[in-house]
Amino acid sequence: MRWTASDGVVHTGTARVAAGTAAGTTVEVWTDDRDRLVPEPVTPSEATPQVALAGAFVAAGVCGVVIVSGRVARGQLERRSAERWGEEWERIGPQWRRTTG
Repeated sequence: MRWTASDGVVHTGTARVAAGTAAGTTVEVWTDDRDRLVPEPVTPSEATPQVALAGAFVAAGVCGVVIVSGRVARGQLERRSAERWGEEWERIGPQWRRTTG
């Protein structure tokens, strides 16, 4: 296929067309800012489910980060609590072994 860019330069390339399209038939193509052939942009009805799916993945990712961060923080707090409990038991534990008499 051959097309003329906005600056008048003629380009050639390959594009998909409907089966049975006769040679020389004019077809609409899409180009980027460098006049390269690109696929046709998605329509709003095609973009909506794509955006919804991307949003769901982002939300799931954020939730995952929050959950993992919470579990890490909880683990650190529990570990520090156990350390403090151990330190206190070392201080108080021997007093429980004393008997009055």
